[in-house]
Amino acid sequence: MIDLSKYKVHDLTHTFSEQIAGFSTSTARTLEKDGWNATWLKIYSHAGTHMDAPFHFEVSDQTIDQFQPKEVMGKAWLIKVEITQTQQLLEVNDLGEVAKKFQAGDSLLIHSNWSQEINNAQKYRDHLPRISKDLANWCVEHQVKMLGVE
Repeated sequence: MIDLSKYKVHDLTHTFSEQIAGFSTSTARTLEKDGWNATWLKIYSHAGTHMDAPFHFEVSDQTIDQFQPKEVMGKAWLIKVEITQTQQLLEVNDLGEVAKKFQAGDSLLIHSNWSQEINNAQKYRDHLPRISKDLANWCVEHQVKMLGVE
C-alpha cells in the first residue's frame, strides 16, 4: 500500500459533463418504469482527463489496464507554458531551467491553461497544444517517466 501522506498529491482530473467532447449520458432505466435508476455512459477514449497507454502510439503492447499506480507516481516538474496560437507546438525550450535540472525517471507536467477551453468541445479537442517531434525525442532521450499535458 502506498502511503500518500508522504507526498504532495495533485488531482488533475476534470469532472465529466455533457459539454465535454466525447462524453454523453442517456437514461437506461428509471425508478418509475423499472424499479431502479441506471444511466448509459458513452465515453470516447480521449474525452476529458485521460491517460494514453504505450499501445495507443504503438510504443509497446502495454494497455492502460496493465499499469500499476506506482508506475504513474513520482517526482514531477511543473512547467507553465503560455499558449499563443491554436495547435501550438510545445518545444524543448518551453521547459526552461527544468531541462537542465531534469533527471531520468522524473515526470513532466505541462500546464498551459488549455483546460479553460474544456467546455468548448471542438476547440478543446481540435486546436489543443501538441508535443513537437523535438520535445518527444528529448523525452525519450532523458527517460521521462510520464508526460502530462493539460
